[in-house]
Amino acid sequence: MLAPPALRHDVVVSLLLQVGLMALTNERALLRGEVIGPAGPITEGSRLMSFYITSPVYFPDELATYAGPAGQVVVPWLVPVSDAEAVARAGWEALENEFVLRDPDLVDLHRPPMQV
Repeated sequence: MLAPPALRHDVVVSLLLQVGLMALTNERALLRGEVIGPAGPITEGSRLMSFYITSPVYFPDELATYAGPAGQVVVPWLVPVSDAEAVARAGWEALENEFVLRDPDLVDLHRPPMQV
């Protein structure tokens, strides 16, 4: 998850803990194209209610995976999305294409939702 520096650290930790516990409880990895939520606003005053799972494209390719002693691990990016973005019926590739075309600030937890 990428978060703006102004966001309180305890909010970020709480969000990551909730998502991590969900993945552990379900005993499965987070996969590209999946949506977690909705579970209410990501943070106070936000119209973004879910997390979309994708590759961390804001970083160099080397950071998309981690090679450890147990093997290679894919690092997912949790992108905050609105209800309309989360239920886009054209599929995850179309949603990611819209992100590229419209270039919203995917780090801004208070960004206006895209109309998809």
